[in-house]
Amino acid sequence: MRFRSHSRQASQGVPYRNVEKPRRIRDIRDKQWQEKQNEIIELEMSVLVQESQCGIGKWRPSRLSFLGSRNWMIFLLCWYCAVQGIVVNGLVPSAISSIERRFKLSTSTMGRIVQFYDFGYVLFCIPVSYFGGRHSKPAVLGAGLALMAFGTPWNISEAETSALTASCEAEKQNQPGTFRFVFLFCLAHFLHGIGATPLFTIGVSYIDENVGKALSSLFVGIFYSFAVFGPAAGFLTAGTFLTYHTDFWHLPAEQISRVSGDETDPSWVGAWWLGFVLASLVAMVAVIPIACLPKVLPESLKWHRNRLVETSQASRRRTPECCGLAGTNKTAALYRDAPSQEDSTLLLTSITTRGRGPLWYKLWLDVRHIPIAIYRILTNAPFMLITLAMAIDSLVVTGASSFMSKYLERQFNVPPSNSSFLIGCVMVPMAGVGCMISGFIVQYFRLNCVTTLKLAVGLLFFSLILTPMYLIYCPHDPLVGVETTYPDR
Repeated sequence: MRFRSHSRQASQGVPYRNVEKPRRIRDIRDKQWQEKQNEIIELEMSVLVQESQCGIGKWRPSRLSFLGSRNWMIFLLCWYCAVQGIVVNGLVPSAISSIERRFKLSTSTMGRIVQFYDFGYVLFCIPVSYFGGRHSKPAVLGAGLALMAFGTPWNISEAETSALTASCEAEKQNQPGTFRFVFLFCLAHFLHGIGATPLFTIGVSYIDENVGKALSSLFVGIFYSFAVFGPAAGFLTAGTFLTYHTDFWHLPAEQISRVSGDETDPSWVGAWWLGFVLASLVAMVAVIPIACLPKVLPESLKWHRNRLVETSQASRRRTPECCGLAGTNKTAALYRDAPSQEDSTLLLTSITTRGRGPLWYKLWLDVRHIPIAIYRILTNAPFMLITLAMAIDSLVVTGASSFMSKYLERQFNVPPSNSSFLIGCVMVPMAGVGCMISGFIVQYFRLNCVTTLKLAVGLLFFSLILTPMYLIYCPHDPLVGVETTYPDR
């Protein structure tokens, strides 16, 4: 019986008295690890509390604490978004025909000028989104808005000399292909592209990480609504300013009416630059308030603590470098596989000494994971296909929005001010209504990812059916002596 009992214990494994000791050791290690995790969380929260103060650099006065609220954050970011829409998608398309007549530029030249916005955005999209995500996002957003404002004063440069003078010198100055004017326009729109880069990359993530999951969709929806209504305001503003002559500020009205007539005259050049000056002033007002926003809103500190606790208990794996986070931050600390006293000490040391070291070492920490991140993005087939579809759609939308004002002027003989009003009152608001209706459909029917993609494909196919409407035009009056004979012959 003793032998059978011993055999049964051997077949069932190690006796209970031998299992108890390793279990107690494991419990002690787990408890020590949890204490270290709590200590790491407290250190991280102390860093977040310091980052929740409003200001720039070391200048963080208490009187700016009112900026650390969600309402001020969304208000300032919507301000930024509205300025971008007014300038890039509203004022620039409205001013194309006026700039062509004023500086005697061809349509192909204006098309190349408009492309410089995309060049600036593409060249700086990855660096700004990567480095900006690892550092102060409000500072990068403020710098982007400052570049957006700095790109507009070229509209009051010496290129604004009067087109009414009939001297040979003035006529020679405004010959086609004048390099300096084209260079100024290209540089300005290139700065617009750089300034708009952090808005839709860092701005959305800044909203998402400071409002939580419950309010993220609401705040992001409000943010994108200003991206739609901003161009509408730009077209309406341009339609008002184009009724004034470009030289109204230093020439009498009698001379303007005697030489150029009114806006129905084909040689009429409206005050296309006035809207850019106003937009520049509006942008400069919000630069410093946006830069003074805290890296972490005080209202979101509780949510950040809960997230740290949840991730600490979940013990999941992540690659923080590909998420735009430093390798020694809270994410790397919380997603370890095996607890170790030495590793915990190193993690605590890395958190307390974060941001220290020579400049070359900081740059190396920032750039070493860029190739890996780009490779993982390029090898993500669904993401790349959706990106390709959005690029093709943007090709059509950008071209139509940039030259739609001129298209209405040439095809239907509409004055520049009226064409801007038509686009601002009909085309752009309908785009906003379409966004809201699509969002309502997705939310009401609770569409999943695949069904949402099918809805998008169906809407794109419907727009493809309506494309032949661009072939509609009004016949122009025949030119007597060239296209038709004189009435008496």
